[in-house]
Amino acid sequence: MLSRYTIYRRRPADAGPLPNGIRQDTRYRTRHILRPTEEIVEAYLADPTDINGACFKKKYLALLDERISPGPCAV
Repeated sequence: MLSRYTIYRRRPADAGPLPNGIRQDTRYRTRHILRPTEEIVEAYLADPTDINGACFKKKYLALLDERISPGPCAV
C-alpha cells in the first residue's frame, strides 16, 4: 500500500512484536533503486482512485524497467 505515514523512533513497550521480514524504505526521498519518483507519488496521493492506481502501477513498472534493464554496454 502506498500512503503517507509516520515513522515512530521509539516503540511503546506494549506495542507487541514487529512483523517478520526486512523493512525496505522505498519512499521517493531515498536513493533506493525501487523508489518511485516524487511526481508519480504526488499524482497518486492527490487522487487515490482505482483508475489512478492503475496509472501509478503502469508508470512505476516502466520506471523500474528503465532502471533495472541492462544498458547498451551490458555483457
